[in-house]
Amino acid sequence: MKFWLKCLLAVAMMLFALGMGGHVHTASARAASLEEEVNAYLSGLVRLNPKKDGIHLRSGPGTTFESVGQTYEGRLSFLASPDTVTDAEGKNWYKIIYTVERQEDTGYFEHDPSPYIRSDLVRMAPLTDLDRKRVAASKFRILDISPANLPKFRLEQPLVLLQSCFSQARVEIPANTPLLLFSGIFLYENTAYLPVFSPYGTSGIRRLGDIKLEEFEALSFGAAEGRVREWLEANKRIAGLK
Repeated sequence: MKFWLKCLLAVAMMLFALGMGGHVHTASARAASLEEEVNAYLSGLVRLNPKKDGIHLRSGPGTTFESVGQTYEGRLSFLASPDTVTDAEGKNWYKIIYTVERQEDTGYFEHDPSPYIRSDLVRMAPLTDLDRKRVAASKFRILDISPANLPKFRLEQPLVLLQSCFSQARVEIPANTPLLLFSGIFLYENTAYLPVFSPYGTSGIRRLGDIKLEEFEALSFGAAEGRVREWLEANKRIAGLK
């Protein structure tokens, strides 16, 4: 092979390798960025355990604000920003982000607007592992479920999803994004929808949005065609659509 041809071939192979490396790096950067965002959000929360029943939650930081609820029967804890706001009387108040049902630690309710609770009436503690998982699920739609055995696919074109079937807000998923199916088909206002997920790390999945079933069935899934179609048929039977 002539010297100049060898040089051209070497340059082409180098550019191809750099291009592939850049693509992988970009995908890794997106995943790392999301993980950093999740960890940063969680690091800005603490758990508050009330010292007694009958503590008022206020609509603002002070007793002059309306009471919007009370602690009762030792059943509630709260997740809040660690920073406090000082009222005119010199009392400090936490801004509550989530209320936690303590009996089962399964109910996590995000507040909007957020109520406040007096800092001297609660004990501050770090988030539990369950707190972190539940908040990640609520705020970032991340579930602690292994993606290993779920139907996986990639699309050669961008995919437009509804953020949820209850909203008209849309999100565009870039082509070749790793996607997967987890929860089944559901009906809303006589229309069948399907949630679409992506892997999150090695032991989690993230809900990206919803798509109408008829739109999803019109897609082509490449090498995963058989696996995805099989999953769809099984879930259509479960949803009573077959």
